[in-house]
Amino acid sequence: MPPQAALVGLCSLQGRWRELLSCYRHMLLGGLRPDTFIFPILLKSCPDLRLGEALHADAAKRGLGSGADPFVSGAIIDMYCRCGGPSSVARTLFDEMPEPKPVVYNVAISSFFRAGRCVAARLLFDRMPCPNDVTWSAVVAGYTQNGRAQDALMVHGYISKISNYVEEDEYVGSVLLDVYGKCDCLVLAGQVFDSMVHKSVVAWSSLISNFVHGGNASAAIRAFKELVSSGATPNDVTLTTALSACAHIPSLANGKELHGYILRRSLGRPEAFVSCALMDMYGKCGSMISARSVFEKDGEILGRHVTPMWNTMISGYIANSCLNDAWHMIRSMCQLSDSNAQPNSVTLAVIFPLCAASNLLHFGKELHCYALKSDLDRELLVGNSLLDMYCKCGKIIYARNQFDLMPGKNRISWTTLIDGYGMHGNAEGAINIFERMVGKQHVDPDPITFVGLISACSHSGLVEDGLRYFKKMTEEYGISPTEEVCGCMVDLLARAGRIYEAKEFMAKMPTKPSAGAWGALLGACRIHGEIDDAESTIQHLFDLEHKGTGFHTLLSNMYAERGMVDEVAKVRNAMTKLGIAKRRGYSRLEAEGSS
Repeated sequence: MPPQAALVGLCSLQGRWRELLSCYRHMLLGGLRPDTFIFPILLKSCPDLRLGEALHADAAKRGLGSGADPFVSGAIIDMYCRCGGPSSVARTLFDEMPEPKPVVYNVAISSFFRAGRCVAARLLFDRMPCPNDVTWSAVVAGYTQNGRAQDALMVHGYISKISNYVEEDEYVGSVLLDVYGKCDCLVLAGQVFDSMVHKSVVAWSSLISNFVHGGNASAAIRAFKELVSSGATPNDVTLTTALSACAHIPSLANGKELHGYILRRSLGRPEAFVSCALMDMYGKCGSMISARSVFEKDGEILGRHVTPMWNTMISGYIANSCLNDAWHMIRSMCQLSDSNAQPNSVTLAVIFPLCAASNLLHFGKELHCYALKSDLDRELLVGNSLLDMYCKCGKIIYARNQFDLMPGKNRISWTTLIDGYGMHGNAEGAINIFERMVGKQHVDPDPITFVGLISACSHSGLVEDGLRYFKKMTEEYGISPTEEVCGCMVDLLARAGRIYEAKEFMAKMPTKPSAGAWGALLGACRIHGEIDDAESTIQHLFDLEHKGTGFHTLLSNMYAERGMVDEVAKVRNAMTKLGIAKRRGYSRLEAEGSS
């Protein structure tokens, strides 16, 4: 392979489009002719339609388009589907080919499915003379990706009728396993697996992954043990999936057993992502000492700690409320000069919520500067995390500036800002953002969006607006009320003194009222002095949260405010008998860098 071609392949693998384009230009200036290897790499990495059309023109000029080379032709069709080109262009290109080869058919069918053009993909499939195993797998996977599970099942039935692909072809069988797992059809996935003559490691990995994603982590661990007993050698993907099963339970004993197996079979350097899976498992099992041991030992063997390893440790400390240790890891990471351990978008997305929870705005601003300097602020994950941090740190103006500067926004971005305005008592701002979201930008809201919007209306006393948006949610957007939305509606009505309406709403809720809904009603009863309603509400809360302290204290305070000393004593005695201790509140203030 020429060195230029190897460099082009490396840049493509690392996602460095600018360097890739620069290599291509140097090749042209040096008189080198791009060939059947170079053009597919360029087209696959192409970020937008305009550049793709230029590459298409160059390939056609050099006689590599219109079916002359199957790999280049397939890459051109894939580029048009991926970059949002007109649907007619990709199909016209295909139709212009005199005798498309199977590889072109397969690429075109997969590309049309990825672009959501299921009808076009099916027409190509019907036209293909002799579909092979790759074709059948592409059709089954394509229907599944587009939410058409029933069509995927029909294709499976047809494959079983005309051939033995499912039983004898490992590739088709593995794809079907993955399809049934994504459709939550674990029984059918098990039947496909049992029918396979040759059970590859990929098939075992798909089966274990299906159990994990289906919420049956114990079955996943049993399947892994069967894999080892069968004599097969699990690969790194199988190991990380099994470790995630241990983390889901969580089962520290199984996790340690699996760790021992990994150490016994390890012949050389540990794989960084297996090490990350081990640290994640220990973190979720509450054993951060073991996680730190893996971090230190594997890092020493590897000769460095890569960024994902730092990210996993920081996340584990935060999840286990070891905030001082988390900050120590963050500072240690930032002080390193190793280019393999620089904070990335995931690191920042983990740290920004910690800044908000710890009210460390100055540190958050420093990280914001780092994101700007590293060009990470343009990534949606980082932008949304920054937005959330500024909202929770009380800097709604900074949050709005961040929102306006974001090059791309999704539903989470809009919802975060709506919720931020609601937290700061600016219901009008929340409503304006919502109307802009669904009106000008045509972004569909979800239940979480309405939780923030209705909560904003509740805190500002805009009861009618809250009721109107609840009605719009169910009638216009067809969203079923979730437990959280219903809790916000109860708070909206009760906070405004409409206790009777709130109780009526709770009686008609599609789900059983949660402790949050009853708690909102109890809080409103205190505000409006409704002792009788508070006493009936407390019983429902007691049934849901037998050991809860907040509602007992709230009822006791209500009695105390009205001079009902005997009732206060009864509540306090009941708390003592139940072993409930009143939690003390505390505040933390930060001034000029000291706290």
